[in-house]
Amino acid sequence: MYIIKKTKEYRQREIQGLKIQGGGYLFFVDSDDTINFDTISECVRLIEEENADLVMGGYSGIGEKGYLRWSIIPQGVKCYTGIELLEKKENDVPVGYVWSSLYKKSLWKDVRFPVGYKYEDSWTTPEILIKAKEVVTYPGSIYNYYENEGSFMHSEMTVKEYQMRLALYDHLILLYEENKLPKKMIECMEIYMNHFDIWRKRGVIFEQKYIERNNEIVKKYICKTKGIPLQRKIKVIIKQSLKRLNQKNGIRE
Repeated sequence: MYIIKKTKEYRQREIQGLKIQGGGYLFFVDSDDTINFDTISECVRLIEEENADLVMGGYSGIGEKGYLRWSIIPQGVKCYTGIELLEKKENDVPVGYVWSSLYKKSLWKDVRFPVGYKYEDSWTTPEILIKAKEVVTYPGSIYNYYENEGSFMHSEMTVKEYQMRLALYDHLILLYEENKLPKKMIECMEIYMNHFDIWRKRGVIFEQKYIERNNEIVKKYICKTKGIPLQRKIKVIIKQSLKRLNQKNGIRE
């Protein structure tokens, strides 16, 4: 068992814990967060009872003064394939973060966090879920996420960070296409186009490669959604764009 504490330095290289030989499980904890006392023992018990590849538990948002602000808790012990969770969008299952889950270490073979990019959870979690044959949910909060108003997720984004988000969605488009998940691929195409268009209108100047890639994705999207009236496509894109950009909790690193 290895508990990997994520710090600022881990972005500059692959997490050393993933290279350690031995140990059957991995659990990630951000440097400013905490886990509950019985988190690991409960997750190990459940993963072994169900012979699962990973356990996903609930998590709680803790304010700066230490009080509970919100919780997302799975409703009961349930089993899914990883792909089912990607496509199901269960509101009570915290898909999208590497923390609040216990993994069989074998799932991380050939999977690494991207060097030099933020949103690394969102880069790697879909890859892990695609590989996971069985995921079991734990009906309780096992992880405490401390909300810091001065953290990256609450700060103004730079042009570089805008481009990192586009790079993320580009990565996911290719990942879902490769694994024959057309609905997820089209969803990420829409997000990419939404972000690009809105940020461009706000005056963000992108590198040429992102402009060219956006044009490629627009053409591919139109082709993949052939048969749907263009006016309807535009309405869907605008609606989804406004919904996502107004969400309080965006992609968290």
